[in-house]
Amino acid sequence: MNPILLALILSAPQRIDVPEARNFERGRDPFIFRCVLDTRVRIVTLALSDDLWAAYDTRTCGFYKAWKGGVKFDGAVYTTEHGPTPTSRGADYARGLDGDVWMARIGEMATDARAVWRGYRIDGGAAVLLYDIVLKDGRAIRVEERPEALRSDQVFNAEERENFGVEAGMPGFVRRFHAPEIPPGVILAVQVRTDAPRGRFIDAGGAAQERLIDTKDAQGVVIATEIHSLLWLDANRRRNSLTQFYDPIVLPEPESKKSDAKSAKGGGQ
Repeated sequence: MNPILLALILSAPQRIDVPEARNFERGRDPFIFRCVLDTRVRIVTLALSDDLWAAYDTRTCGFYKAWKGGVKFDGAVYTTEHGPTPTSRGADYARGLDGDVWMARIGEMATDARAVWRGYRIDGGAAVLLYDIVLKDGRAIRVEERPEALRSDQVFNAEERENFGVEAGMPGFVRRFHAPEIPPGVILAVQVRTDAPRGRFIDAGGAAQERLIDTKDAQGVVIATEIHSLLWLDANRRRNSLTQFYDPIVLPEPESKKSDAKSAKGGGQ
C-alpha cells in the first residue's frame, strides 16, 4: 500500500458527535476581545478557560492558535507605553494556517470565495463568530463558528476514553461550524490543521478530506508532518465540527510567586 495512503488511514479522525461541554469559568472578563496580538493586527482573542485561550484572524476568518498562559497586555492602551503591543505568553497547544482558508464549489466547479468578518454574538454564555463567505457571483453565505474549551472527562466516560485513547483531564478545543442558509448546489469548505497530539474527532455526519504536509531537513529526512483537512458544509450537511485533545501544559511558576514564597520562607526562620 502507498505509505502516504496508509498514514492517512492510520491518522484518520474518529467520526462521532462529541457532546457539548459548558459551565467553564472563563480566563478573563470580558472573555472575548480584539487587539493586535504577537504583532498580528485585527486578532480576536477568546479566554475560553484558564487552561485554553484561542485567537482568530479577522482578515481571513481563520484560526490563529490555541494556547495556555493568557496575554501580556503591553502598549499605550494598557500601560501608556508606546511601541509594545500585546503578546501571548505560555505555551501553544496548536497553530492554524496562514492565508486564505475558506473555499467554495458550485456544482462540480471550484469558484472564488472571499471570507468577510461580521463580528460575533454571545449565545448562552458562548461566543459565536460570524463570517460571510462571498462567492464570485456576489452571494454572501453566513457561517457561524462557536469555539469552546472542554475536558475529556466532561464529554467521555471512562469506557469511552479507553476506546478513544483519551486520558482523563486532557484539555480539548472544539470548533463547531453552522451554515444555516447555505443554498442547494453550493459547497463551502474550511482548511484546518488536524495534527493534534491526542484524540481528534469530526462530526459523525460531517465530511472531511485530508492530506499530509511533510517538513524535511537538509538531508531530505522528514522531521515533522502536518495534517491539513477540509471540513465541508452544504445544504444537506449544514453543521460540522472538529474537536481536538492535547496533553496538559504545566507552566513554570511566575517569578513573582517564587519571590513571595522565598520571602515568606525567610521570614519564618
